[in-house]
Amino acid sequence: VSKDAGVGGLKRKNEAPDAKKRKTEAKSGEKTKNKLVEVKGSDKLGLRLTLRNNATKPLLFELKNTPQCQVREVETEEQLLSLMRKQARIAKRTEENWVRLPQKAWQAKMLKELPDDARNRLYERHKDLQTIYLPVEDTDQRWQQLSTYADYILKEWFNTKTLDEVLKRAEELGHTETEGGIVLRGKIVEELLSRGSKPMTASGLSKELQTLIKKSGNKIVTHSVSEENPFKANTKHVGSEEIEAFLQDSLKEGKGVGSLNTTFNYTYPSRGGSNVEALDSYMQALDQFAYSMDKTKGIELNRELYLIWKMQNYVTSYHQDTHIFPHLTMYQQSSGYSVFHFLPVLVGLYITHISRTKPIEDVHKILKELDEKRVGSYGIIGAGDVALIYPFGCHGVYVPSVKHNSELLDPFEIALVRAAEFVFTKLKDSISLEILKNDDWNTIMNDRPQDKELLEKVDGEISSIRKKLALKHNDFMWAINRLWKKWEKR
Repeated sequence: VSKDAGVGGLKRKNEAPDAKKRKTEAKSGEKTKNKLVEVKGSDKLGLRLTLRNNATKPLLFELKNTPQCQVREVETEEQLLSLMRKQARIAKRTEENWVRLPQKAWQAKMLKELPDDARNRLYERHKDLQTIYLPVEDTDQRWQQLSTYADYILKEWFNTKTLDEVLKRAEELGHTETEGGIVLRGKIVEELLSRGSKPMTASGLSKELQTLIKKSGNKIVTHSVSEENPFKANTKHVGSEEIEAFLQDSLKEGKGVGSLNTTFNYTYPSRGGSNVEALDSYMQALDQFAYSMDKTKGIELNRELYLIWKMQNYVTSYHQDTHIFPHLTMYQQSSGYSVFHFLPVLVGLYITHISRTKPIEDVHKILKELDEKRVGSYGIIGAGDVALIYPFGCHGVYVPSVKHNSELLDPFEIALVRAAEFVFTKLKDSISLEILKNDDWNTIMNDRPQDKELLEKVDGEISSIRKKLALKHNDFMWAINRLWKKWEKR
């Protein structure tokens, strides 16, 4: 590695940017070489991340002590598969301490610890959960419903805890010993995973999005983060005719705008590709990799790919990806920069909870304390780099501002990421068999005395009506099901 190399495409400090060269590369569409390399002392880059994007009173968080995440050299597909298989084994071995389901040990313990008022609030939500009917085959939806209920348990638990208490529990669960993600480099990144990667401007992105809207028929779901608190955002659906003006106006006004749900599903071959080069070329590369992966049991490519785009100062709240079953996420940075701040899962979710219930200054205080304690790690990736995100950690993603990091970053308009998910199928199958396919999949809490009494009364009244009308079993069940649909419409 050259001693003059930068980190994640970062400039060396005090290095003047070659603006003319960048403009030529962007115009010609040539791939800019941005390799993440290990540089002595690179932990102390002094990256400044935006917590309040206010021109008169900005609030920045500086990574001073947090170590960089692990950087792995991966030369072959087999080496990458070996790394992924290892994470699948860790996930299965430790599932009781991190899988976001209320039936898992770490969540069940939290539920027992809650005060009565919190348990009563959760019981009302539990009633809603128990009214949901989903066929036994629909394990995806059952997973999502239970994962959402687990979120409510976490929120109630966080309401009664301090940062020190959260850190203590995270240590007890082993969260502080697990990695949230790593950065990949090497031959497979350069020759396979970065295929089709190129610089992206707001103008170029608008054309790609217009093509995708035409193909899918769906508007683009965008998020604009608040200037005062980037963990809060406004959502807007933008169509083909509006997208170019929307992007240019957002860029001009310096808004932290982005989209996390611009996707295309390649499951059905008859549908063809997306007609967006950035996505289709990535899918071709992943198909090549998936051919090798098919020989490996336990990992499966989700064929819905993400085209994640963001502007400077955009922040993705600290989260654990639970929208589908536990999986690895591969982020390939095509343009601009992304800073991944990896934290123990309980700690990261606590920060997001605080960001939505307290002033942003409280979040800044917590982040500063975690940095001083060297909790977690971070990774910055530039064009051509790849990050691999693990499911048993938590991460926030920042698009750094060039204005506040001019000595480190080259100018850019759009941070563009292509993302793919690799599901742990053995873990998925065991969760489905042990929890999701059971008749009582949505029973988490025991009935309270008052609820048992209510059930007995309703049962008595219904039995009386059935006896009075001399209803046969089939007639009774038919009537109840028809009335259920009627009541739901009301």
